[in-house]
Amino acid sequence: MNLLVAHPLTWIPRWTMADGPRAIARAAACGYDAIIVPLRDPTQVDAAAIARACAAEGLTPIPTTNHPPDTDPASDDPAIAACGRDRLLHALALARDMGAMRLAGLPHAAWGKAAAPVSPRGRAHAVATLAHAARIAAASGMIITIEAVNRFENALVNTAAQARALIAETGADNILVHLDTHHMLIEEADTAAAIAETAPFLGFLECSESHRGALGTGGVDLPRAIRAAIHAGYRGPIGFEAFSAAILDPALAAAFCVWRATYTHADRVARDANALLRRLVAEAEETPP
Repeated sequence: MNLLVAHPLTWIPRWTMADGPRAIARAAACGYDAIIVPLRDPTQVDAAAIARACAAEGLTPIPTTNHPPDTDPASDDPAIAACGRDRLLHALALARDMGAMRLAGLPHAAWGKAAAPVSPRGRAHAVATLAHAARIAAASGMIITIEAVNRFENALVNTAAQARALIAETGADNILVHLDTHHMLIEEADTAAAIAETAPFLGFLECSESHRGALGTGGVDLPRAIRAAIHAGYRGPIGFEAFSAAILDPALAAAFCVWRATYTHADRVARDANALLRRLVAEAEETPP
């Protein structure tokens, strides 16, 4: 069975060391195997404490990282790109110290709406940073996944094909692709086909609705997406991600453009998503390709 992964912002306004343990406990209570640990604010990441909290609940931590504009690894400015490299290496160290075997998210470029395409020099900076980070990750047996997010959130990697191409340029075999059905619905011509094509290089499949609310209530064809992954041989983590303005910190809600209360009962949404994903995986495993 694929590891099922919950996102903590399903339950809490933002990741802090005060609220993080509550999300860990709720994810375990709702039947998940692993939980995302956002490294957006490294000052709120006590790796040893997170490792203990996850171990107590029987959960695997999956840290995610991203970059603000002033630490963009894909910046045309070498000084900014170097800051991005340093931030990524710090994230890798935090992930290693909490016992994680992977680092997900956007290690490759700044998160947020870009003013222009990434320049060739910026791309070269990103490739060099990822290749360097991959060598350090490999020494600890870790993998890195890079998420293809929609064009309003990043200018370097928006599609599965772009993710595969960037990874190929690094020459690293421990960098894999992170796909999210919310972003794929915006950017891919055919979500299921992109998943199937990427399966040999897929390290994380995240399931999130078109409206960011309860799974199965939006525009994502989740049965077809899961079937495509399982039939292509994917046995890696499958994540559930949902955001609601009723729960998120207002600053994060604005950053994610989550203006509506897509749900108010977090446990119910999380349990329903868990049951739906487990059912869809089981059905896909029992159905011939």
